[in-house]
Amino acid sequence: MRVVLIPMHVEVGNFEVNWTEFERRFSEASGVGLYDEIVGRVSKLAKENGVYVIFGLIELYKNCVYN
Repeated sequence: MRVVLIPMHVEVGNFEVNWTEFERRFSEASGVGLYDEIVGRVSKLAKENGVYVIFGLIELYKNCVYN
């Protein structure tokens, strides 16, 4: 499972503008491949120990910061 927090500015009452911005940010977040080694190591350790791990990583991609 991969979970991404997508920070974005929302214009109240303007669904189309918000949707366009969401699609843009979603596309960017889907392409973020940073920290693959860290995520891989934590995933391996969690699997070996039969646990789930939730942790935050700051990922910089283009003009956005993802956590």
